[in-house]
Amino acid sequence: SGKVLMIAQNQRLTPAHKKAKELLDNGAIGDVISFRTVFSHGGADNWSIDGKNSWFMDKNKSCFGAMADLCIHKTDLIVYLLGRKIVKVSAVTGTLNKKGSDGKPISVDDNAFCTYILEDGVVGTMTASWTNYGREENSTSLYGTKGSMHIYRDPQYAIEIERQDGSVEQFDTGAIQTNDRQTSTGVIDSFIDAIVNCRPSPISAEMVLPAMKAVFACAKSADRDGMIVEIKD
Repeated sequence: SGKVLMIAQNQRLTPAHKKAKELLDNGAIGDVISFRTVFSHGGADNWSIDGKNSWFMDKNKSCFGAMADLCIHKTDLIVYLLGRKIVKVSAVTGTLNKKGSDGKPISVDDNAFCTYILEDGVVGTMTASWTNYGREENSTSLYGTKGSMHIYRDPQYAIEIERQDGSVEQFDTGAIQTNDRQTSTGVIDSFIDAIVNCRPSPISAEMVLPAMKAVFACAKSADRDGMIVEIKD
């Protein structure tokens, strides 16, 4: 249609994730074996102008809950960092705590626990939650044959690499945006740059399709008591 479509997968654009991608591609921790990624906060009712009546929590409007709201970003991040597709998933979701303005449990999941198997055999977990009433968590750890990498785990250093010999390498690329501390995500800047300078979309629909397939597969798995669901091209 001659239009620019950019998907707002903002985790690809954070300085730490860009740097982590570079380090991983250069073999900083060897071959990745497994990973763990988490995105959790107190839920949309804590920041939405509509509070407990937020559309996020109405299945008729949002279809999904925490899994799609948060899981989609961390799932896309794993695909971006490792450059591999997710081929099998297993997921358990539930409404563990959140209640609407009527005092009844909300109609979507407020927690999601997913296991991913990538096309080269790498296995990892993704946890998304709207019931973290402490400090927001938005971190990723990757474990490789030569060491481990922790992203946004340490409050001071955005990236920390721990190697087998005990040495530690740290990178301070700035803190990640949170609901309480809104900063520029880079999404709007990248989108406008693509339009004004006639560049290809920096985050195209094709790029993020593997993450969307994984989330829909997780929904199917959760509906089937956590059974493994295979993702086919």
